[in-house]
Amino acid sequence: KVEAESGKADRQSKQAQAEKMVKSAQIKVEAEVGQADRQAKQAQATEFVKNAQIKVEAESGRADRQSKQAQAEKMVKSAQIKVEAELGQSDRQAKQAQATEFVK
Repeated sequence: KVEAESGKADRQSKQAQAEKMVKSAQIKVEAEVGQADRQAKQAQATEFVKNAQIKVEAESGRADRQSKQAQAEKMVKSAQIKVEAELGQSDRQAKQAQATEFVK
């Protein structure tokens, strides 16, 4: 009877150890799953930030191109005005010469 009791206690002890091992294995698996989940979320967040940066750089580049476009248009416009002013001046000079010729 004592040996039977002793064997029963031993089995209960082994059962308890096995349950502990299973529980710690579950905790470990959950921790690894949690870590993998966090890494996946971190990767998503990193990707999101990267995409946002690319978008900002693209917007910045577009704004820069628009600014350069505006500058180029201003330069063209001022060049046109300058050419028109010079044309007007040469036109006036031509008319002046005509009038002088006419008076002569």
